[in-house]
Amino acid sequence: MFQSFFLLCFLLVSLIPANAITKEALADSLTRSLDFVSCVPPVKIQKMIVKGSSITLHTNRTLSCKPMTTKEVYQLRLQVSRWVLGNDHGKVTIYTDKREIKELVISNELPERRGHSDLSGRHIALWASHGIYYNQNEDRWKLQRATLWTTVEDVFSNVYARYVVRMLENANATVYQPRGQIGDSAAMAMGKSGYPRWAESARYWLQYTGVPDSIWHDTIQNDCYKDDLKSRPRWVNWLCGGSKVNPKQPGLGIPIDMALALHTDGYMIPYDTAMVGTLAIYCDHDLNKKNTFPTGQSRMSNRQLAHIVQSQVVNDIRATDCPDWPRRELFNAEYYEARCPQVPSLLLEMLSHIQMRDMHYGLDPAFQFRMARSIYKGVGRWLEGESFVVQPLPVHAFGMNLDEEGLTLHWKPTVDSLESSAAPESYLIEEQIDDSDWQEAGRTQEESLSLAIEHGKRYQFRVTAYNKGGSSFPSQVLSAYLSPESSPCVLIVNAFDTVRGPKWYADTLTAGIVRGSYAIPDGISYHYIGEQMDYDRTHVWISDDECGWGMCYRDQLGKPVVGNTHDYAAQHGRVLQRMNLSYISTSYDGMDSAALKQFDIVDVIMGKEERTDRLDTIRKYSHCVLASGAYIGVIPYASHAGSIISPWMPALTVTYPILPDSERLHAEYVSAFTNGQAIARYADTRLPAAVYMSVNGNTINTTDFQPNAVILWGVPLESLSQFESVYQQSIEKIIH
Repeated sequence: MFQSFFLLCFLLVSLIPANAITKEALADSLTRSLDFVSCVPPVKIQKMIVKGSSITLHTNRTLSCKPMTTKEVYQLRLQVSRWVLGNDHGKVTIYTDKREIKELVISNELPERRGHSDLSGRHIALWASHGIYYNQNEDRWKLQRATLWTTVEDVFSNVYARYVVRMLENANATVYQPRGQIGDSAAMAMGKSGYPRWAESARYWLQYTGVPDSIWHDTIQNDCYKDDLKSRPRWVNWLCGGSKVNPKQPGLGIPIDMALALHTDGYMIPYDTAMVGTLAIYCDHDLNKKNTFPTGQSRMSNRQLAHIVQSQVVNDIRATDCPDWPRRELFNAEYYEARCPQVPSLLLEMLSHIQMRDMHYGLDPAFQFRMARSIYKGVGRWLEGESFVVQPLPVHAFGMNLDEEGLTLHWKPTVDSLESSAAPESYLIEEQIDDSDWQEAGRTQEESLSLAIEHGKRYQFRVTAYNKGGSSFPSQVLSAYLSPESSPCVLIVNAFDTVRGPKWYADTLTAGIVRGSYAIPDGISYHYIGEQMDYDRTHVWISDDECGWGMCYRDQLGKPVVGNTHDYAAQHGRVLQRMNLSYISTSYDGMDSAALKQFDIVDVIMGKEERTDRLDTIRKYSHCVLASGAYIGVIPYASHAGSIISPWMPALTVTYPILPDSERLHAEYVSAFTNGQAIARYADTRLPAAVYMSVNGNTINTTDFQPNAVILWGVPLESLSQFESVYQQSIEKIIH
């Protein structure tokens, strides 16, 4: 056997010209030409045959992981000829992943489809990776992945899935999911594991909702982990069974157009400051090794789907967030989620949940939105081709003016610098009167709308942009109320529109999330599971229960965290209505500075907004100001007690959460003041938590609140458990 092997090697070498490149050197050159990140395996040449000007290479599948056009394949052949023969005249044949490389050519042109601008009539199956499951061997409920950087993939991927689903549904697609969804009353209830059902794996939700047990349970293996893995794609085939896309299999007859699995990856590279990026996984055959779908369509269309979505993600993230965001493999692999579905499918590893730099972006709500939007766009382009129109971004600069005719709402469209088709064509304005349901108040193609409102009723408004591709997410919520009686008029300015991830640091030995720093979620988030506990960069992963550097506690798993809910004007307005005070509201960008003097009081909501110059602008043009915000004081980190004492409010014990909270905005950072008369102090440091002063900064007598008064709170009022009482007393003091 060994004699035959050496004879074969001798014959192969004898066919190579004396000045030719070695296999190893050629493999290195090919690897460098791919320009992949370091986590992609290098090219290996398994066989190289040179006969005259004919060159045949058999490589590992790394070459197949690079999407190449016809022109790029031609250039690659030319390079190999130059490297091996020293000229351009070689006839080069390259096999990778059991295919000649020309079979893997990908066109950047979008496929011809129905010609629709939106996704109406499309049916998409989509799920967010893993979930809690019961481990029979260990006799316990456990997570499927490691707990790192304040989250775990089992719940973290849900953040992205929720965004993508909303965007697809806003484009009029019908989306099916095999896991319980946040907001669904049944999914929010506690399951067998002591956590809400939405956090459980798909296997249990499918069982709970009555899906046949042949889909979610394998009686031979009796393994809940494998049941979960297999149940999702089997569920897809059951959904589409009996339809035109899968006619021979029994099922519900739903013509599923595609399946999408959204994951984050557990891949880690040695350099802890590097990034891993986005990996797209497809499979060119099914469980029976067939390379076509039941419709006769080639399963290589999975490669085109993977390429379009991955390209959209990488190109968008590079343009908006990170110019060097890595593009990983276009990976043909026998993952069950990619191989089992009888419809086109893609498993997308959006980023690495292990790598710190990936998660620096991944925990940022603005990045989460943009990543999800790029996935939605990739799916839309694959389904509809060139005719696909991208839905608009949410409007901004939302405000209102009060005149004799009534109330005029105004806003501005948000320009999408990446998508010319995303421009709005019309707007839907919805209203909510007192605490009733939302209803349509009007539609317009203009950027404003005048409405008549009744005295004595509190109104909430929001605006949604539309175009042929669908609808945007709604704007922030503004509110208005006109008292039946003569009263002071308040302008509420919501100057808090920031969402962000936690703050990070790195030194020689330790790195991670700054202790005591937390994200500001967009709305209410469910992926925070606990603080980082391991900061030592030398600690390596041993198991998911001992996952080393970046490991976090899991005591908050399944609990909601309140972030920036974008509805604070309505929250303040409810109190003003009970006080029978007229008010209107505006976003900071929608505010007319010249009109500030028209109002008796300007109530400025700064929340956790760090752009404190916004308050300076408002104070410059206003008579009386009530402002609250974590960053508006001059003394930083003024307290960590979470409680305030005040002789001004002796009957109240004023508290606020300093850790992520399920009921109100937490205030881990608060500030204090040096000027003005203190009306409240932090319980631990006794620094002024709230002060009153004149507009020019001079202290006003403690019992005599005069015009041009300012009350400042160094903690967001929305964080206070006694918000309504404190807010009402603050307004009353300014009035009186």
